[in-house]
Amino acid sequence: MSVYTHLVEAEKNGAELRFNEKVLHWEARSAGEGVTVITENGRFEAGKLIITAGPWSSQLLKNVGLENNLEVERQIMMFFEPIGGIEPFRVGNFPIYVWDSDDYTQLYGFPSSGLRGEGAKVAFFRKGGIRCTPETIDRNVYEEEVNRLRHYLD
Repeated sequence: MSVYTHLVEAEKNGAELRFNEKVLHWEARSAGEGVTVITENGRFEAGKLIITAGPWSSQLLKNVGLENNLEVERQIMMFFEPIGGIEPFRVGNFPIYVWDSDDYTQLYGFPSSGLRGEGAKVAFFRKGGIRCTPETIDRNVYEEEVNRLRHYLD
């Protein structure tokens, strides 16, 4: 299932989805009576809380003692338009894959779902990303990085 599908299903089942809203604090109420979440936009009460914070998880999970177990690394993914067209690379025609090259570099990818344009997703798998925090990550993609990934696709 894709992330999008999970979001749709969660919303169908009563979840309130909130995006681009910084969580400042959360805490479980006594006797398992739910949780309180404080964000930059207000205070929210809920019966359950599912944390899907990705690289921000270590900051949010401090109060359960996990902050030192999670590390964030900059990983680059790209969407390429395949030579000969996208149709063979669409969902249903093309698998999710991990590929080992002769030099032990691993790439992974996903078929095109049409949600992010017409490209097929390709990325290095565990390629020694630079450690960072969500605040310090360099979100630019540089030509040399595109060329390095393209080298394996040619």
